[in-house]
Amino acid sequence: MWRKKYGGLFTDAGVENDDAPFPADREFVIYKELNVTLEGSIKNGCLRLESYVYGKAYDSEKHYEFNAEDTLKLFSLLKFDDFIKLCQKGRLVWMEQFLKDNGIRPKTFCF
Repeated sequence: MWRKKYGGLFTDAGVENDDAPFPADREFVIYKELNVTLEGSIKNGCLRLESYVYGKAYDSEKHYEFNAEDTLKLFSLLKFDDFIKLCQKGRLVWMEQFLKDNGIRPKTFCF
């Protein structure tokens, strides 16, 4: 039985597409700490990210919804694993600047 893994994108059904820039539909956590979480999903070729920050002074949620075109553009610039690692290292500040610099404008919602 095949296991999911990046690179070759193996699933229980076999190899999906060796050239795909990101994994098939899935959910993932980029980082999760005491009061801060960044997690996401890919569904139907569209990336969605959710950021949660909870503290004594304030609570914040921010959601990013990428259309299929922006998702493909993002992962043509960076491999999925590299995007995850850079987000872990540079947090939202890095990600938002990277998106802006590359003309990727997901819909955003704040609560």
